Amino acid sequence: MPTASQAYVPAAMFQNLVESLPRRVEAVIAAKERPTAHECP
Repeated sequence: MPTASQAYVPAAMFQNLVESLPRRVEAVIAAKERPTAHECP
């Protein structure tokens, strides 16, 4: 079980994720089946 400091995620991190979603979706659509810069290795 994570400690309190490990479980804390700043609200700004979630805000950045939400704001980046449209760009990520556009990148996936534009890339079709090619890898995008947002994919995990």
